Amino acid sequence: MQELLKIVLDKKERIYKARQEFKSDFAVLCFSLNLSYLFIKNNKNEVKILFEFALNLLKDNFIIDNIYINYNDFFALFSIKEDAFILKNKAMLLENEHSFSRLFDFDVYFKNNVIKIRKQARKCFICDELALTCMRNNTHSKQEIYAKIDEFFDDFFVYLSYKYPIKNDFSTKALRALLYELSISPKLGLVDSLSSNSHKDMNFFTFIDSASELKWYFDCFYTLAYKSSKNDFSRLKKLGILAENAMFKATKNINTHKGALFLFAIMIFVCARCKKDLNFENISKISKKLCANLCSNELNKNLNSIGGICFKKYGIKGIRDEVEQGFINTFKAYNFYKKQDDFKELRTLFYISSIIDDTCLLKRCNYDINKYYHIKNTCKKLSLLKSKNYVKIIKKLNYFYVKDNLSFGGSADILSLVLFLKFINF
Repeated sequence: MQELLKIVLDKKERIYKARQEFKSDFAVLCFSLNLSYLFIKNNKNEVKILFEFALNLLKDNFIIDNIYINYNDFFALFSIKEDAFILKNKAMLLENEHSFSRLFDFDVYFKNNVIKIRKQARKCFICDELALTCMRNNTHSKQEIYAKIDEFFDDFFVYLSYKYPIKNDFSTKALRALLYELSISPKLGLVDSLSSNSHKDMNFFTFIDSASELKWYFDCFYTLAYKSSKNDFSRLKKLGILAENAMFKATKNINTHKGALFLFAIMIFVCARCKKDLNFENISKISKKLCANLCSNELNKNLNSIGGICFKKYGIKGIRDEVEQGFINTFKAYNFYKKQDDFKELRTLFYISSIIDDTCLLKRCNYDINKYYHIKNTCKKLSLLKSKNYVKIIKKLNYFYVKDNLSFGGSADILSLVLFLKFINF
């Protein structure tokens, strides 16, 4: 403890000495990060990214005459052509701009005198008490504090990925895959370019509107993979919620791509992580690590959702299990796809439906497990059927599927992934 206290005091002394030596005819803004020494030591790369973000923020907002930056202690001094009191007001606004801005600490000096205009000291970022009171009383445990700081960093990396997405080929190919899957016809109850089929609340153009919105977020998933180095799933989930909200806004609250969005968020993130050595083993390995314990963590908490009902009734885990198992069925389907000579997309769609647990289909069977397995068996036969009248047979079957309000959206989402793998020349 004494050693740690010495490190903290030595840092304060270095900042004070640097400020005394810093030459300025104007107001001086001293910026540092409100983080403990141990947190910085254990998260140096992510702290550096936040520090540089804040430096750029200050450069964009103020006319700077002189600057001193210390990357070892993560603090900076700015000589700024601004009235000291106005500067302090602006700095206080920056401290409250985002949730993670609570990690920014701005002090303003003029001729070595600190400028104080804050009517009340800053509040604790965990509770509503004054920060100084919580510090003196040791109100919060180290675990609570670190958990909250982790949350701020999650918010920061989500913001960074959303605000400054990196355009990339994976996102483009993912969008193309969604549009290709949509255009395939006939698909037994699924929406295509000719009909809404079993989905009376949506049509071809609803899907176009939705897919168009998702491209931006595909870039965000890719960016997060490059910027983030911890808490990957929780950060990806936060970005996914933003994407989902954008989808619902574009479709007027119709669920067009929720499952596909989930799958592509994981797939694009994972592909970005192993871009230099892109193969099945690496994709599967990273996906398993990223989504470890996903089914047990999420399905048990949402037993009233479609996925939760399927899990509670029959132990069926749906697409969560697909990513937790490292896309094993997706790669089986991709290998099946490559072997086909005719109607490759249709045959692969039916093959997928025969091997995966599609909770969308089970729900449309009114959770009748016998009916569900009967349809899966039909799909298996269709995947292997050789006939000159192949399309005619599917069109006839489609009439009964639409009449019975059946479709298998989960299988269509996996087909989109198969097409994505094709487009990236996997």
